[in-house]
Amino acid sequence: MATAVETRQQQESVAGFDVQQFIHGNLHPALVRWAEQGLPVAQKRHEVLSGIYQSDRILLEASPGSGKSTSAPLLILEAVMQDNPDARVAITQPRRLATQSVAEYVGSQVGEEYVDYRFRNHPIRKDNARLHFTVEESLLNDLIADPMLQGYDAVMVDEVHERSITVDILVPLLKRAQELRARNGKRQLKVILASATLDAAALSAYFTGAQRIEVEGRAFPVTDHFAPEHI
Repeated sequence: MATAVETRQQQESVAGFDVQQFIHGNLHPALVRWAEQGLPVAQKRHEVLSGIYQSDRILLEASPGSGKSTSAPLLILEAVMQDNPDARVAITQPRRLATQSVAEYVGSQVGEEYVDYRFRNHPIRKDNARLHFTVEESLLNDLIADPMLQGYDAVMVDEVHERSITVDILVPLLKRAQELRARNGKRQLKVILASATLDAAALSAYFTGAQRIEVEGRAFPVTDHFAPEHI
């Protein structure tokens, strides 16, 4: 008969994420690669994680090229797995193309079976998925069905500066989900609002107690190539 420890190890193995990988300062291999490649969010792992640990409300202001949309979700997962080894993170994107392309890239780096995505009538669901990329409308439907959004431990609203009608409804409902969880003694929902150009003052005034994290981007080398003949 399996012991409690053996059963827990089997569950972790099935889930695909070795919990010990995220404890005692160990990095997921994908984060190691991204840090070595110079992605600022991955390089500032400790600063990002510290902010997530200290607050349930995060304003992540990360410039283009920083790895905000790709490496930040894995860091968020690392943080919430400390309290719940079975944690799941939802990441919203404003458009279907971005939802699919970012999910497929992150899946290629983390493991395709641990990342899924959905938009309208095109859900790609995976049983072992930990990172769920979705368009904003789909997560809004989840909140309408379950105001506490109990299927997730954290939500990252990417490109929040675009201020669509959906986002303007989604953000207050996420705030209400936190309040409902606190009122009912549930594990708190982490909410991360991310953008390269977010209005930190306005969002801080609305999201009381939000921790602001700033990450600089990086410039990519550009090489000119000239055609041998005029076109």
